[in-house]
Amino acid sequence: MTALEQTLVSAIRHHRAGNRAMAEPLYRAVLKARPDWVMALHALAMLLMETKRDAEAVPLLERASTRERRNAALLGDLGRAYLGAGRPEQAITALGQALRLDGSKAEDHRDLGEALLDLGRAGEAAAAFEAALARRPDFAEAINSLGVARFELRDLDKAIACFQDAIARQPGYAEAANNLGAVLYEQNRLAESERVLRDLVACSPDYVDAHYHLAATLLKQGNFAEGWAEYEYRRRKPDYPALAPTAPEWRGEPLDGKTILLTTEQGLGDILHFIRFAAVLAGQGARVIVEAPRPLVRLLATAPGVAEVIAAGTPRPPHDFTRPLMSLPLGLGIRPDGAPQPPYLAAAPFGQALPEGPKVGIVWAGAPRPNDRRSALVDRRRSLTTDRLAPLLGLPGITFVSLQKGAPPPPPMIGLIGEDWDFADTAALVAALDLVIAVDTSTAHLAGALGKPVWILSRFDGCWRWLVDRDDSPWYPSATLFRQPAPGDWDTPLSRMADRLATFF
Repeated sequence: MTALEQTLVSAIRHHRAGNRAMAEPLYRAVLKARPDWVMALHALAMLLMETKRDAEAVPLLERASTRERRNAALLGDLGRAYLGAGRPEQAITALGQALRLDGSKAEDHRDLGEALLDLGRAGEAAAAFEAALARRPDFAEAINSLGVARFELRDLDKAIACFQDAIARQPGYAEAANNLGAVLYEQNRLAESERVLRDLVACSPDYVDAHYHLAATLLKQGNFAEGWAEYEYRRRKPDYPALAPTAPEWRGEPLDGKTILLTTEQGLGDILHFIRFAAVLAGQGARVIVEAPRPLVRLLATAPGVAEVIAAGTPRPPHDFTRPLMSLPLGLGIRPDGAPQPPYLAAAPFGQALPEGPKVGIVWAGAPRPNDRRSALVDRRRSLTTDRLAPLLGLPGITFVSLQKGAPPPPPMIGLIGEDWDFADTAALVAALDLVIAVDTSTAHLAGALGKPVWILSRFDGCWRWLVDRDDSPWYPSATLFRQPAPGDWDTPLSRMADRLATFF
């Protein structure tokens, strides 16, 4: 055995013993001397993948696969590295090649399904997971993934059965339990969801997603004291916006004479909903600065208690404390019935002449957040196609005005919104209308914050803030909820809305 071979053997022994810190430099020394040694390339790549360094593993496996093009195991691991590095298209190609060479490995079928899921191809993903289970029926991870695919296909009962099966086969399977709690929430089986998620966080107290889902379940049931506390776990999620701290976070210290900077996150509607709490801080003597997305800057400057609004990404003025806007209810101990009430935003006069008679603004679709598959799924459930609006648009004597940005309005609706408008511009138009009809989007919050009558079309698995079994909102007294009685049923709430609109004016 040569010295180089002995070094590789030593690296492999350290690796198998779990001593990666010793194994990695040995692997690298081998590859420095012999850069195309497939065994060493593959072994080092596996070590990197074990430590979540998939992007570093990819070029090693690519180099190895050019040397051994018919090595199914190598191609399967290349597909997994692509998947871990966020490159699902390349993962599908590599895993497809691996499966054509050897279709017996359940793991390759499962990982192909994961890559397809990442691209939103849930039907194909389900078939891949079923292929994995045909080869290994007790594969709990594939059963859980099949549940996710069925969830995305909106076959919720079968998704629940998958998650329950995965837990039965692998007791303590936290991811499956978390998924089960989330699907029960979407079925409005809130007591069951709460029970599953409480059990999960008791066993896995550091499981952030479980706390986050539990927060939604509690808040939707009106348990705000505990719900706000659980909601803080959102700040531990990997996609939470990382902002460099420029002052200590406010933890309830006296604010008289102090300046506090409120940072914003998530959707524009969330910001419009929570900006009301700035007035409470100002009432304690604080000077309140808000850091917000540029489209909201002018409008938020009209909120009571807000001394200054700066666009996100611009230099921050001096301040004594920071606090995320959406963490204020916890810090202030506020329930909806004790929150500042609308109107708490103001609009300038609209600069165009509008037709005489009743005027109703309509928003029929939301917009998913970029690169967020779950957001895209929610957006599909909350949005309508314009043909669904026919029961409303056929009513005589009403001018319907599009409040939908970036989409042509269907006749007879008129379009007035400019592509360069910010929320202050939209607020001026909303204030000039008599009623706003909206799916659950930022415009619904805008209308509610202005005190404008707003009818909200809420999907069956509606947002926690709309609570359950009520058609009013403690957050927005001018709002009326028209809820889906079953998933996907827009006909019922739209029919009720049309009947009411026919006699509203």
